[in-house]
Amino acid sequence: MGLVVFGPVTRPVTTHKIERAAELIEALRANASQWQPYPFEWVFRGQWDSRLTLVPTAYRAAAWKSFAFAGEMPFDPLAGYQSEIVQAQHEFSVLERFLAAIDQSGLDVPNELSVRTRLAEANRNDLEFLLDPAISTFAALAQHHGVPTRLLDWTRSALHGAYFAAAEAARCHADPGMLSVWALSVAFVEHVQMLEEQTSGLEHAPHLRLVTAPRGSNPNLHAQAGLFSLWFHTAKVIDLEEVVLQLLGFLDHARDFAWTGTSPLHRFDLPWSEAPCLLRMLAYEQVDAVRMFPGRDGVVRGMKERSLWDRKE
Repeated sequence: MGLVVFGPVTRPVTTHKIERAAELIEALRANASQWQPYPFEWVFRGQWDSRLTLVPTAYRAAAWKSFAFAGEMPFDPLAGYQSEIVQAQHEFSVLERFLAAIDQSGLDVPNELSVRTRLAEANRNDLEFLLDPAISTFAALAQHHGVPTRLLDWTRSALHGAYFAAAEAARCHADPGMLSVWALSVAFVEHVQMLEEQTSGLEHAPHLRLVTAPRGSNPNLHAQAGLFSLWFHTAKVIDLEEVVLQLLGFLDHARDFAWTGTSPLHRFDLPWSEAPCLLRMLAYEQVDAVRMFPGRDGVVRGMKERSLWDRKE
């Protein structure tokens, strides 16, 4: 699936340098050549700064600082990554704390009985606990409220991805930086998972998955057409680009199973100076804060964003 090339793909990312906002929007449309012949087998993520790596919040030390108890050193994934089990235990523990805090606040939890049961029964040393639908659904809710998890946000809409990059980058329009819109091949993730299930050739390779959560119980997730990637079985904290590079190497050595599609990751870079124009053009496409964040807060956020349109000063 994807664009067919000759021989195995050895580079995980194809980078596209885009000069104008209008060009980026056209490049992200489903009829653009890079998405053929399966334009809906890609998911997208926008990042306001091209220098940022593709890592979930659970792998960022700053995300844990607010969750340390008084007198306790905050968990640092980079310094404290003694094993993946230690990492998983911290992720599991903060989800338990989130559930307890929600209960004390008298708020509803979607599928609460299942969530409680799975958290009570799950093995804290199980690296794959987030693959459980009840726990991944609850983790998605937690993440949208700022709790660090191993879930990395993606969207099925390329223009939604562009919005999340532009909304923050528009504030940096006078600086010489770049925003990025990433695309990940769903076919590649499914190819890797199929080989894991059918052969032992990827036994020591990172495991990469896409997971979803019910959109009916998460209005933001529905509005943003959201889903998540996660990976495990790694010797250290690594970003998604490194995961894909390692997987390509394993596939290249697995007889008859080398990946023959396009690069699994694509990255579209656009100068920050174009971000205000991009924000306006996306609003014309019905992609703005009002639609991305249902409710009154989203309406006000959308009103404020208009002040950034085509800003030059």
